[in-house]
Amino acid sequence: MIHPATEVGFVSDTIGYGVFATARIPKGTITYVEDIFDIRVSPQAFAALDTGYREILDKYSCIDVAGTRIMSWDHAKYMNHSCNCNTIDTAYCFEIAIRDIEPGEEITDEYGLFNISEEVDLACKCPSCRGKLRPSDIDIYHPV
Repeated sequence: MIHPATEVGFVSDTIGYGVFATARIPKGTITYVEDIFDIRVSPQAFAALDTGYREILDKYSCIDVAGTRIMSWDHAKYMNHSCNCNTIDTAYCFEIAIRDIEPGEEITDEYGLFNISEEVDLACKCPSCRGKLRPSDIDIYHPV
């Protein structure tokens, strides 16, 4: 479940939509918690889906350590990656703000911690942008 002081908004033609703060969210605030309404798809069930459904899950889900894809039931599925993110995933199925998030600011995450299986081009365009997500990012960036 995404923090209640958020809304979906248009980012760009390249990125599409994202999640934005509607009020100040202080550093240390829980911004997302997995809950029973989230959709969980096992690796076996994912492999059995047709291409269209796999593409949707690829775009809107994250993958846990067991390979299960998790798609949020609410607008948390629209959270985008940034190499200068303002939230971070924990090993306990929730995310926290790692700095103050101001009203109107896009709420972003570090996708490199989400067990990705192949390289993904990035569009965050922040000054520290890595250009690509890589499966090795979790090993490289988890200490940071």
